[in-house]
Amino acid sequence: MAAVRNQLGYTQEQFARRFGISVATLCHRERGNRRPQGPALVLLNLIARDPQGVARLLAN
Repeated sequence: MAAVRNQLGYTQEQFARRFGISVATLCHRERGNRRPQGPALVLLNLIARDPQGVARLLAN
């Protein structure tokens, strides 16, 4: 997830705010401490596949 976030040029805080997830969830995912579950996992997987597409959908 860090590679996608860096590609977009976002800090962890900016990325979390942009996509509506908690900074803690993002940090744990990037460190490999925990694997998010449920909606957070689905959203992070969608962002990894098509970050611009998800951003467009969330902007509407």
